[in-house]
Amino acid sequence: MSENNRLFIAQHEDKWFGVIVDEEDRLVASAFSDNREKLGKHFAHLSRNTKPVEKDHWLAKEMIRVYNGKEPSRKIEIDFRNVSSFQQNVYQVLQGIPTGKVTTYGSIAKAIGSGPRAVGTAVASNPYSPFIPCHRVIPADMSIGNYSMNGKPSIEGCEVKRELLEREGVVLHGDKIDASSLWKPKA
Repeated sequence: MSENNRLFIAQHEDKWFGVIVDEEDRLVASAFSDNREKLGKHFAHLSRNTKPVEKDHWLAKEMIRVYNGKEPSRKIEIDFRNVSSFQQNVYQVLQGIPTGKVTTYGSIAKAIGSGPRAVGTAVASNPYSPFIPCHRVIPADMSIGNYSMNGKPSIEGCEVKRELLEREGVVLHGDKIDASSLWKPKA
C-alpha cells in the first residue's frame, strides 16, 4: 500500500467504521467492528504506513449508509492494486448482486469458471466490505453462513451478516434464506 494512504474512522451507534483511501480518494480497504481497538489493529495489520486522520470522510459516511441497507449515494472508486485478478473477477460478480438478493459460492464459481472453495477464499478475504457485498454470498444449503469482521470469522460476524441481509430486505425463515431472495450471476 502507498505511503500516502489515509485512514478515517467514524462511529455510528454501537459500531466503528473505517476506510483507507489513496491519494486519489479511491477506496483501498474498509472494515467495521463493534470494537474500535479491534478495528485499529485490523488496519494496522493491513498497512503500517497509513496515516490515521480523525475527521469525517465521505467514504466513511457512505459505508454507514451501506451498512444501514441503502445503496451508496454516489459511485465508489475502488483501488484494486492490492488484490489478484482472480479476486477482482469475484468482486465484480459480488458488485452485481442486487440489494435484497443473495447468491451462492457455487453460482459465482460457475459464472467465472472456477471452484467454490477458491471463490470462498476470495470472498473471505474481501478488503472492501460492505461496499463489495460479500455478505450477500451464502452456502448452497441456503443457510446464512459465516462472515468475517476485521479479517476473522466470528459469532459476532454471523449476527452482523444476518442484520445486513435483513436490512437489505432478504427474506429469512429462521437460519435459512428464502429461495425468492436467490440471484444467479450470468456466465
